[in-house]
Amino acid sequence: HVYVITLDTTPIRQRYMAHMMAEFGLAYSMVVASPVDRSTQFRYNMSYENYLSAGELGCLLSHLWCLSDAVVHDRQRIAIFEDDVMFRHDWIEQLERILGGPSMSLAPDFLMLGASDHTFASTNSTRVKDNCVYRPSPHSNILGTHAIMYSLSAAKYVLEQKMRVPSRIDGDLMGVFGVFAESAFICSPNLCCCEQS
Repeated sequence: HVYVITLDTTPIRQRYMAHMMAEFGLAYSMVVASPVDRSTQFRYNMSYENYLSAGELGCLLSHLWCLSDAVVHDRQRIAIFEDDVMFRHDWIEQLERILGGPSMSLAPDFLMLGASDHTFASTNSTRVKDNCVYRPSPHSNILGTHAIMYSLSAAKYVLEQKMRVPSRIDGDLMGVFGVFAESAFICSPNLCCCEQS
């Protein structure tokens, strides 16, 4: 199942994502959120140690909704795309090649189709496998939730962690790589990127 996260204040991005999903022949659910108001942000920040901007809180809540929906409906595999994602023209073919490669004898639990890896040049570039995926080193600085595939197990794990200790949705990606030590990867080169990649 594919989820597309967008805001009710961004009709152009909604149309862009509808066009891209149609272009690639993907069925999807559009998750249209409203921006977080200041009082909600204030109540959140008074309740938890992790300060979140209104945008970060809205992003977290949108992802949690998608993950929760996946768990409730027992979806074995999902993808979540944010509305600022940009796709390589051949990303589906590349994804199929990656999933059929030798490092993927089992379907991955967590696959970042793109990431902002601030340690790629210094550390992780040497970790890329033949089928264009890598597992980041434990001390990596990985950000970005604009395009991620989850198994049901990974969706449950991330949902439980973020419900227990709410923080930026990409605030502890290395924890996911630690728990899914043999089945979490990042695509390289990125199959998808976003405005901030």
